[in-house]
Amino acid sequence: YPDIPSAERVLRLVRSLRPDVPVIVRAPDDSQMRQLKEAGATEVIPEVLEGSLMIAAETLAQIGIPVERAMTHVRAARAERYASLRDYYRKPG
Repeated sequence: YPDIPSAERVLRLVRSLRPDVPVIVRAPDDSQMRQLKEAGATEVIPEVLEGSLMIAAETLAQIGIPVERAMTHVRAARAERYASLRDYYRKPG
């Protein structure tokens, strides 16, 4: 969401209405991550990170690493970065 103050307002509204619903927010990078999480985001997905992961996977494939092996590295990086999402969806109920 390019307008961070608007995103914060939306997050606070969603949280006031449905505090139980996970809210995933896209951001250009990590620079506003804390701000968006404090406003109520469950997780912030930085576009820069996702783009970088795909560039890394493609680079590995181009130098002869099997695509599945390259994607294994991407999945590992995502799992580490987005651990809070994984933990959220493991909660009972």
